[in-house]
Amino acid sequence: ICLSRGLGDVYKRQPFRFNINVLNIKDDRLSIEGDIDLLYSDKFKIICENNDETFEIPVQKDYFARLNNFLGYELFKTYYKFEIPLQKNNKLKFYAVYGDKKVTLIEYFNPNSFISNFKFSYRKYHDYVLSKSKDKSTIYIKKEGRFLKEFKYQLLLLKKRKLKNIIYRDVALVKKQFKKKKEIWLISDRQDKAGDNGEAFFKYLCELKPKNIDFYFVIDKKSSDFERIKQYGKVMSFDTFKYNVKFMIADKIISSQADQHVYKPFGGNNQYMFDLFDYKIIFLQHGIIKDDLSPWLNKFRLNLDMFVTSAESEYNSIISNPYYGYSKDVVKLTGLPRFDLLEDNQEKHHSILICPTWRANLAPKVNDETNYSPEFKQSNFFNFYNKLLNDKDILSVMKQKQYKIRFCLHYRIRGQIKDFDKNEFVEMVTQPDYRYEFMSNDLLITDLSLIHI
Repeated sequence: ICLSRGLGDVYKRQPFRFNINVLNIKDDRLSIEGDIDLLYSDKFKIICENNDETFEIPVQKDYFARLNNFLGYELFKTYYKFEIPLQKNNKLKFYAVYGDKKVTLIEYFNPNSFISNFKFSYRKYHDYVLSKSKDKSTIYIKKEGRFLKEFKYQLLLLKKRKLKNIIYRDVALVKKQFKKKKEIWLISDRQDKAGDNGEAFFKYLCELKPKNIDFYFVIDKKSSDFERIKQYGKVMSFDTFKYNVKFMIADKIISSQADQHVYKPFGGNNQYMFDLFDYKIIFLQHGIIKDDLSPWLNKFRLNLDMFVTSAESEYNSIISNPYYGYSKDVVKLTGLPRFDLLEDNQEKHHSILICPTWRANLAPKVNDETNYSPEFKQSNFFNFYNKLLNDKDILSVMKQKQYKIRFCLHYRIRGQIKDFDKNEFVEMVTQPDYRYEFMSNDLLITDLSLIHI
């Protein structure tokens, strides 16, 4: 967008979008932050009108949620953040002002705001109800009930033939009305596998037995870990009616993963449901961050409420990087829960565990159905480890010392195990119990960082 042509001329071609990424109402105050589809310039101002009051919204160029486009360079958009007191009835409109030009900004609610952009959509915040005008140029925030808003919204869903979503909404609204004082916590690792920080934290809670928390571990019922976790406490399966209802009234979502199935379980239908979500996200992690992962873990994309870290340098790299967007109130230096489960196993097996971390550039090539990529054998990753496992000098020492090598690939590329040359001193670990492996081997060899399970 070229501002030199004048704001009005640009607007004729494409309306500016006022993206609302994070929105909350607490103690009669509204806080909003997001970005604007207008490249930064100190020659324009963003104005907010709330009833009869008008004020300027501070903006800045340092937009922390970087957008990586297909040409390989980073686009920085205009970032804003503000907070205002609310009245009983509020009518908010936003404008971009450039010289004598004044252009209405169209509000767009991104998924992390938990408000749909559909007609009649709304969100309830304690005593307040937020809704918007048909042309998406005005936000209404009023102290009122939700019954009429919900009725109109469900009529819209009925026209869209979203009967299942209507049922979920009705059940969740009733459950919220009669919810007990206990908080509901949903804890998980991967969909099909436990054994990570989620399981460690769940086991700790089962031993602690807190009286004010109703907590569950969530894992696919087809997983080989399902029955094992049931020995600790209450377990639910993903993609079930019971789980989806519990999710909609949950207070905390706690996981070692940050994938969409963890915090938005309705897939393509999330947009019809997430105005009812009211949880906090606790990200336990599944490794230690070495590189800049802000394009994935930034506040605008996930809006984490707690971000666990394990090393001081890791903690500092996230706090000091503005593109993550998190404060010290969110990022915590605690170590990983799974560390607490590790004990020294005196019965060593005269074996060395080689467990390299995965490579993101290899994973996209893997076919989802076969979990195998023919191109993998051409990678430097494969060539290095295949030579290492079959090095004559190393194997000679293994034979002399009566040792074995246990080789374990990350699950995203574990289908490539068949590519490696086999020998009598190397055992391929296809279904690892990481806790057992860490305690039972004499030596662990990895490469770039802590092992990502």
